[in-house]
Amino acid sequence: MARATRRSRAPELAERARMAVAGQPFVLPDGTALAKTCSIGYACFPLCATQPQAVGWPVLVEMADAALYHVKHHGRDGWCGVNAVHGHDAAQLQALVRQELRQWQELAEVELHCSSNKMTAPAA
Repeated sequence: MARATRRSRAPELAERARMAVAGQPFVLPDGTALAKTCSIGYACFPLCATQPQAVGWPVLVEMADAALYHVKHHGRDGWCGVNAVHGHDAAQLQALVRQELRQWQELAEVELHCSSNKMTAPAA
């Protein structure tokens, strides 16, 4: 959670978190150092500025989870998130969030950001 932060900075924050994990060796009790990476999914709240109450916190968490699994299925060690959805009324927004992330990728009104171009290609 990042309060009082512009949603335009969400990709930067996700990358900073990813780099912090990747740059810190995890030392086991026997002294062995392990290099680790992480996958991050996020969704900004409110999802739609014109309909701030249309999508509640539980749905937003599900969207962030979908973004996380998108990263995991496309190579891991990255991030993906939904920054915003533009131009939807409440009913359209509710229908949209029930779709899969691969469907969101095809919509111009969904502001989706991923750390790798291979993650943003529509699924076949």
